[in-house]
Amino acid sequence: MVMLIKKEMHYAMKESLKAAGFSATRSRGIFIQNRDSGESGWLGLNENDSEMPRSLLINPVIGIRHDKMQEAWAELDENPDILKSPTLFSPLGYLMPEPTYREWRFSRDGDHRSTAQEITAAVMQYGGPFIERWADWRSFSEGIHETDLLLDVNRFIIIPIVRAFDGDVPGAKDMVDQEVARLNSMSSEDVYAKRYRAFAERFTVRFSVR
Repeated sequence: MVMLIKKEMHYAMKESLKAAGFSATRSRGIFIQNRDSGESGWLGLNENDSEMPRSLLINPVIGIRHDKMQEAWAELDENPDILKSPTLFSPLGYLMPEPTYREWRFSRDGDHRSTAQEITAAVMQYGGPFIERWADWRSFSEGIHETDLLLDVNRFIIIPIVRAFDGDVPGAKDMVDQEVARLNSMSSEDVYAKRYRAFAERFTVRFSVR
């Protein structure tokens, strides 16, 4: 029964999202909205099965992918999984008029098609403007410095790469060096510190200041 409701949910979502230009990927619960110039909309369906087998709760997450950003990030972080990830993302509920965490319920005996269409409508109405804004590289590269959408562990990776792509390699390298200096001043050896130092070395090689 658990697998059946999940299968029915994914089928209903796949059919509903197809009309909105989203295609299912090989990764379960991930959909991509392809665009024309190296970026794409991204949608992830986070599952909460705490009410199973009666119902399955879904928390949709809206994202945007810039291919050149993800490819450089995956290379410099030596993590191919980044190629499947969004560059920026937000739970759909926080993009709605009353920002809050939201879940949609697929009930065991409910109308899955109707629920899927309700989610798709919210994705288009509230997620669509998010995708349009951040899909534009200029808006993305200008807004990335101030947005609170970046995870702390990614801020000093994404922003330097963006700066380097925009031609400010010295400024990008300075930002990386400052973060390395901060970690060294604390003698930090946690996972993030080790990861970041390795990233900084590869960043310096790729974006060497000439």
